[in-house]
Amino acid sequence: MSAFEELGVCPELIRAADDAGWLLPTPVQAEAVPLILGGGDVLAAAETGSGKTGAFGVPVLQIVHEALRDAAATRATGGTSAATTNDDDDDDATADDASSVRVSVDDRSALFAVNNSPPDLPNGLALTQARSPAQWAGARATVGVVNRGRHHFEVTVRDDGLVRCGWSTVAAALDALGTDTHSFGFGGTGKKSHAGVFETFGRPFGVGDVVGCSVDLDAGVVNFQINGEDCSAGDCTHDPAFRIPASMKGRALFPAVCLKNAECVVNFGGAPWAYPPPPGHEGVARCLDRNCVQINTRPSHAGGTNGSGVERGKTHGGGARTPKAIVLEPARDLAEQTRDFFASFASNLSDPTIVTTLLVGGTDKGRDVRTLRRDGCDVA
Repeated sequence: MSAFEELGVCPELIRAADDAGWLLPTPVQAEAVPLILGGGDVLAAAETGSGKTGAFGVPVLQIVHEALRDAAATRATGGTSAATTNDDDDDDATADDASSVRVSVDDRSALFAVNNSPPDLPNGLALTQARSPAQWAGARATVGVVNRGRHHFEVTVRDDGLVRCGWSTVAAALDALGTDTHSFGFGGTGKKSHAGVFETFGRPFGVGDVVGCSVDLDAGVVNFQINGEDCSAGDCTHDPAFRIPASMKGRALFPAVCLKNAECVVNFGGAPWAYPPPPGHEGVARCLDRNCVQINTRPSHAGGTNGSGVERGKTHGGGARTPKAIVLEPARDLAEQTRDFFASFASNLSDPTIVTTLLVGGTDKGRDVRTLRRDGCDVA
């Protein structure tokens, strides 16, 4: 096994390292690469020639490539293009789309980190993290459910931060799950929330607990489980957490997670369950045809949007790329060296390729703006 493979580096970038004559990762690379790939925020200092550019450049390229690949997979699966639908809609999603159900790399807060292919977890699990101790951050899945059926996903809490999970429409705030009329949440304090109303439900949960989030669209209810136990069972009324109001009927509900200084693992059913779903429920990853809605947060000029991030009419098929990573350097020569590194290593990545561009202060700003608007880039 290559030393870089042990750090979680993908085969294409390992080949790039071999082509560059890198035999072993330097100390700063060995420490920083797996932390960055795991979604962490890393601050490193090392002397000149110690491999700092590779320490951040390799994981940045891999994360950008995975983000582009996830977005391409979402677009390729098609799916419905409206936030609401009915039985007469022609939805293109199929059972083959199950593998593309992920935590969205686009439909998330700026402080929310996600890795849909963590090297230390089984396939089908997504690692999510938000490290601000003062601010919530959230994300939705790339696929939502609508019309009918009983659907389920589960969240495993990995540390002592605050976790809130549940279901939301595309109109809901990403970092405020359960605080508006477009979402339903259940938090680690043992409170359920909808429209800003927090009520005791079930019990608190924390590190090591697995929270099941289920929705029964046939009955119009949302419910939660902790370690396989129905949270409503402890209530004398045995009522579910929420009954979906008439105003939300026909609107797609997306699995959603909201974190504050926390880390959790999300399973949409692409990996074995920690605990079986409630009777009759299946994972969102097994949602079929017209009961499945796919979101695309990159609007198409041809199709337009419905004002809430879901396209109508067409999926994104063109337009300029928007940067997924921005690298700042203090001098032009360092910026050129960094650009050369990214271009060289990115040449080993395909399907999709990565476009890099160099922007230098004190030059023709108008030309740079025109280039970005016309062609865009993935790494600036």
